[in-house]
Amino acid sequence: MSSTVHTLAGQEPSRKSLEQMQSIEQLRQLSGEEFEIGYINRIVPHHQGGIMTSQIMLDKAVHPELRQQLEKSIEEQQRDIELLSTYLRTTYSQEPALDPAFVMEPQMSQHLMSAPPESAEIIFLLMVREHHHTVIEMGQAVLQQANSQVLVDQATEMVQSQRQELDLFATFLSIWYGVEAPQVTGDAETAMQYAMSIT
Repeated sequence: MSSTVHTLAGQEPSRKSLEQMQSIEQLRQLSGEEFEIGYINRIVPHHQGGIMTSQIMLDKAVHPELRQQLEKSIEEQQRDIELLSTYLRTTYSQEPALDPAFVMEPQMSQHLMSAPPESAEIIFLLMVREHHHTVIEMGQAVLQQANSQVLVDQATEMVQSQRQELDLFATFLSIWYGVEAPQVTGDAETAMQYAMSIT
């Protein structure tokens, strides 16, 4: 595949991306207990979507390096969900109330499942980089606003891991497929549409 250069920046954001941006902005306006509960209710469904797409790719991935990273990512996100759900129960006597803006759209997984393996890798790598950008934004809000050391520690590890993977996936795209990773905007849906247009 010849080298492909593209940027998603400047394009009209998808409906899902707008919903997520608005929800993150609302989160930033909260404080104390409301902020902590709001963060958990956003990051848990976001991680659940990440786990679902990673599990699909475990069966489709062409490259062993990607499968290894998928296993690591699934483990980290499952650990976060367990930690945060337990924190919510023990601290606020609540179960996670999933924010719909961060529940993955069914077509995202459907496109991955129906795509040929190499095309699925490109779709996944581009889409998940946007997914990570959104996670990093929420994690940074925690580092600035959370009172709980449990949440600060969780967000610190999460942001570091997601930033490393964001860069790693850009390297995979370049080396394996000659695709220059676009500047991330947090819009996984638009990234998926772009990926499908070049595969």
